[in-house]
Amino acid sequence: MASALEDKFAIIDRFYAYVYALDETIDAQWLDCFTDDGTLRYKRSVDSDELVIDVQGKERLTEWISNHKPSGRRRGIPGPLHHLVTNPRVTRLDGDRAEAVTYFVRVVRSSAGLLENCMTGRLHGRLRRCDDAAWRFEEFMVVDAID
Repeated sequence: MASALEDKFAIIDRFYAYVYALDETIDAQWLDCFTDDGTLRYKRSVDSDELVIDVQGKERLTEWISNHKPSGRRRGIPGPLHHLVTNPRVTRLDGDRAEAVTYFVRVVRSSAGLLENCMTGRLHGRLRRCDDAAWRFEEFMVVDAID
């Protein structure tokens, strides 16, 4: 049985695994961040109730990630995108369930070679310890723009 400290580290590490797999376009590792019935949601602000993305289940998540590559070149941005995660906090740890939040900054390398911020926000996770002892997202919510 893992200690609370080990659980917290594994939960925070799941956020890092998510953004790394997204940035490096490693679909299988990205999908492994979610439970089989996991949900990915995205909204533009804390105050908004409108979900821009609302995808649930491995089949739909697989379809979503196969169509979503963060490469800036695809969107006319001169370089690759990188998500930087900062100030992660486990806000609830109760047995095999947890909640956590972190800020993120998405940067891109400009045509001049400089890093530019192109998005900030929060990542919210509801996680469950699975049968293989790994923590995975039941719900992963991206909230654009830190208020």
